[in-house]
Amino acid sequence: MTEGWAATRVPARGIDPKALKVEQASERWENFRKQFRGVLPQAEGESGFAFLARLQKFPRRGEVITRKGSLYGVWSDQGLLRMEFPVGEEKTISVLLRNGPKPEVWRFESGEGETRRLEGADWFAPLAPDIDYSAFDALMPFVHWENFSYVGSGRVIGRPAHLFKCVPPKEVQDVRPDLSYVRVAVDDTYDALLRVELFGKRGVVERKFSVVGFKKVPTGENHYWIVKTIDLVDLRSRDKTRLRIEAAAVEETFGPEAFRKESLDRSPQIKGPYVFFD
Repeated sequence: MTEGWAATRVPARGIDPKALKVEQASERWENFRKQFRGVLPQAEGESGFAFLARLQKFPRRGEVITRKGSLYGVWSDQGLLRMEFPVGEEKTISVLLRNGPKPEVWRFESGEGETRRLEGADWFAPLAPDIDYSAFDALMPFVHWENFSYVGSGRVIGRPAHLFKCVPPKEVQDVRPDLSYVRVAVDDTYDALLRVELFGKRGVVERKFSVVGFKKVPTGENHYWIVKTIDLVDLRSRDKTRLRIEAAAVEETFGPEAFRKESLDRSPQIKGPYVFFD
C-alpha cells in the first residue's frame, strides 16, 4: 500500500447514492471480490505471511477475556487463511478458511483425531472459547453472495469509501433468519475493506467490525502494509471483541500443502523472523 488520492468524488458528510455509475460500481465490487478467491497455491514458494495475534473480548460487564493465536496466509489471496488457537496447555484449535463461490471452513482440535467441516449454524459459533469471533467474521462469505447492490459513497473511518449491500442466500437465511443484509465499505483508493455491518430485520445495525489500524512492516529495502487492529462490536449486548496483530513475519513462503484440511494437525513451518509491534 502506498500513499494515494481518492479517485472518486466522495462527500465529506452523508452518503451520495450516485457517486459511482452502475458500471463503475460493478467494476469496483468485482475488483474487491477478486481479492478473496480462496484458491490453493499452485506450486511451492507462494509468498505469504504469519501473524501472532491477540483476541480480546471486552464484555459490557465482567472481566476481559484474552486468547492468543496465529494466522497464516498468502499475499495474493485474502480468501485463504489458517488460524490456530491454543486451548489450555495441551490442546490447539486449528481452522482452515477458504472463500469463494462455494466457501469452506474446516476445524481440527488436537485430541479429537479428525478434521470436521463446519456447516450451517457452526459458522456463527466462536472460533476460540469464550471469544465473540466466528468463522463468518473471519471468512466474510458475503463477498461472494450473488445478490449485491451499490448503496452509495461516503467517508468511513475518515477515508473515502464505497458502500455495497449484500443480501444472504436462502441457505444462510435458514440458519440466521434474523440477518437481513450485510453492508460493506470498500476503500476508494486501495479497494481494501474498511467496515462490515450486519443489519437485522428491523433495518438496524446489530453487529459491525471495523478496521481501526494499519501497520507498515519493514523488510530490508521493502515494506508491507498490514491490518493491525480490527474491532468487532455486538450492538445488542454492547460487547466488543478486538483482534490485534502483535507480530508479523511477512516474507514467508507456502505451498498448497499448508492450506489443505489434512494438514491442520500440524503447524506450518515458519522461517521468520517475526517483527514485533508496540
